Amino acid sequence: MEPIQNPPDIAKRVIAAFGGLTKMHRKLKAAGEIIPIGTIHSWGKSEYGIPRWHRKNIIRAAKKKRITLPAEFVQEEDDAA
Repeated sequence: MEPIQNPPDIAKRVIAAFGGLTKMHRKLKAAGEIIPIGTIHSWGKSEYGIPRWHRKNIIRAAKKKRITLPAEFVQEEDDAA
């Protein structure tokens, strides 16, 4: 499995796909994944991006809300499975 090339950039694009920090927090909460807004914000600043243990739930919430996520984000999760 090849690592993501730029995790903070991909995290920022995932957050933008949800409509921003607050909207992502609310949509994840509605899907049963309670993640503080500060944590979501930190993903865009961290060199590691979104932790692997959150990715499956983020992808599930995006599918429920019909949100298109960056292909690199979804692909890495598929590769990890």
